[in-house]
Amino acid sequence: MGFVYRPLAEILVAEPLDTILQRVESTIGEPAKSPSVDAVGGAVARPDDKISEALKLYFNEIARDEIRTKSPDQKKRWKAKREMRSRCLSAWSATSL
Repeated sequence: MGFVYRPLAEILVAEPLDTILQRVESTIGEPAKSPSVDAVGGAVARPDDKISEALKLYFNEIARDEIRTKSPDQKKRWKAKREMRSRCLSAWSATSL
């Protein structure tokens, strides 16, 4: 939807009226109980779970058997690829809604 996440109180204080109206207009046609309506309106709390924590869990628990037989260089490249995706996702999710 293209909005930066902010809690409702911050939206009301920091954003100009035009931007607030754009937020409201972007939800027209969405069901009233839609998660996107709540998120755009600032009614959703930020999640406690972090992408970086999920990545650590993935490396240490889920993919442990997959990388066990890789050489140190292969492990380094394998992890680097996934860490880059994680950073891109974190950057995108921090600025988009």
